[in-house]
Amino acid sequence: MTWKIGRDLRLRGCIGTFSEMNLHSGLKEYALTSALKDTRFDPISREELPKLTVSVSILQVCQYTFYHSFVTNLLSFIRAL
Repeated sequence: MTWKIGRDLRLRGCIGTFSEMNLHSGLKEYALTSALKDTRFDPISREELPKLTVSVSILQVCQYTFYHSFVTNLLSFIRAL
């Protein structure tokens, strides 16, 4: 999971793994960890949220219905920050 900020999309937080994990719980954990605990950066602040972009690379084929559900849940989670 990668967070970038600003028009020039500077790195703001990032974490990943090649280990197998449950996608739903893994995304939740990695969203929080990459946003708040990447030791290279201060935790993402509420003021930064409108300037952020987030990307997720999933190294497995997934079905559209699951992908749609994932995106909907991720957007809800980001809004809740």
